[in-house]
Amino acid sequence: MPARDQKPVSHARELLPRFHVIRDDGHTIKVVRAMLIGQEVSKPYAGKDWIRIQTDDDWLRMHYLLLDGVEGQPSQWVRSAGFEQAWEDVPQRT
Repeated sequence: MPARDQKPVSHARELLPRFHVIRDDGHTIKVVRAMLIGQEVSKPYAGKDWIRIQTDDDWLRMHYLLLDGVEGQPSQWVRSAGFEQAWEDVPQRT
């Protein structure tokens, strides 16, 4: 999961420095914050069938998935979606 030049971490909070340097207008770090909060508030319900992300390792994998999608990439967020210019770099569906 970690990039080849990165050491694996044991908790998602250790990835925060990598998320903080991603150049966007705050969307990514807001998702990270929501995931960290979700991890904490769901702990009392661990083992329940309706909790889909059960373990700290599951949450860490989710953070790595997000990191893989945004680190080293151009911005993935469509801003001002109501304007044609917002879609210039988004490929047309065929």
